[in-house]
Amino acid sequence: MILDLKEGAIIRDYKVISLLGEGGMGKVWLVEDTMLGRKLALKVLSPQMAMDNSLVERFTQEARIQQKLKHDNIVSLIAFFQEAGTYYIAMEYAPGISLKQLIGRTGPITSERAVPMMLQILSALAYTHSLGIIHRDIKPSNIMIDPDNQDHVMIMDFGIAKAVQDYGKTHTGSQIGTVYYMSPEQVKDSKRVDHRTDIFSAGITFYEILTGRVPYDTGTDSSFAIQTAIVNEPLPDPRQIYKFIPDYLVQMLQKMCAKDPALRYSDCQSISQKITQPTHVDNTRISSPMRTNDTIEALYNTDKKSPDIVFYVLVVLFIFLVIVVSITIGTS
Repeated sequence: MILDLKEGAIIRDYKVISLLGEGGMGKVWLVEDTMLGRKLALKVLSPQMAMDNSLVERFTQEARIQQKLKHDNIVSLIAFFQEAGTYYIAMEYAPGISLKQLIGRTGPITSERAVPMMLQILSALAYTHSLGIIHRDIKPSNIMIDPDNQDHVMIMDFGIAKAVQDYGKTHTGSQIGTVYYMSPEQVKDSKRVDHRTDIFSAGITFYEILTGRVPYDTGTDSSFAIQTAIVNEPLPDPRQIYKFIPDYLVQMLQKMCAKDPALRYSDCQSISQKITQPTHVDNTRISSPMRTNDTIEALYNTDKKSPDIVFYVLVVLFIFLVIVVSITIGTS
């Protein structure tokens, strides 16, 4: 018999309080553990999906992966069970709102607030990568933020996460991930990715945090158009949307979102070091520059920051002109 969950319903030791969210594979409910008096999130695979063995396998894989993860910025698994014709994942309840909702409310988030958030995201990803686990769907809607607790970050939804040694779990031709945040290699073949795909997705997420927008928004609902842009188009300059983003973060975004995985940061620890030590950021441009006037603006910025150099150059030019004029007058 299939149990129709609603507020007040009881399943095992969990009393349903309210609906937290709903997605393609089912619903997530806020529940109370009646034995321990704590709030949890209960993820329920929809009964229709429970009839598809491949989706049951994916749901089970999510539980198996999440039970390995013990990190302050990752939602912990509490229990996994089958009951009343479907499957359930009981997990730690992450208070607050999703990062997507926060961005929707505030628009661009200042770098002073965004950097601590990003450091928490990077810490969680560094940890999962150290265990050989790739999330493959990093995006603002999978990240919870608690503004009442110093913007504490919790990453959730490991439904399509992949252990590095696991292959062939994805049906041939099917795509895994959310298109706006996919890496170029994920677009081309979602089964042949490594941890650097998460670095790209984290870069796109950071871009959205800082600007309030995703970079590859083609203005259409065409997944093909978005994927084509991700593979072929350079990362738009985020300062065209929000001009107050520091230069070192723009360079960091460019490197995180490089088309070629080999040109990205090799790991999340490297990004964390750069983000906390901006003076050590590599000034080398990645191929596919974001703007055609980078060289001109770089010279302009150098001039602004070095007025003494400009003064001495002008003095030398003046002396040179005086000499030329004197010689010309003398010969005439």
